[in-house]
Amino acid sequence: MFSINGGDFVRGLVVAIIAGVLLPISAMIQTPGFDIATIQWSAVMNLALNGGITAFIAYMSKNFFSSEGKFLGRLG
Repeated sequence: MFSINGGDFVRGLVVAIIAGVLLPISAMIQTPGFDIATIQWSAVMNLALNGGITAFIAYMSKNFFSSEGKFLGRLG
């Protein structure tokens, strides 16, 4: 508990990339009247970047506060 290794960092980056790709795709699909020609790419990239950073921080926090699959040493 309260430690992070290199493997956690790599897996955190993978989670960030997956979230950064899936989040904007999901948002585009759910938009009423979606048209690929009218996409605001700056908004899409902003959403991807924010989603990836948030996923990375959440994954790393979870691993920092968990030990052997148990959150805070006793839950899980």
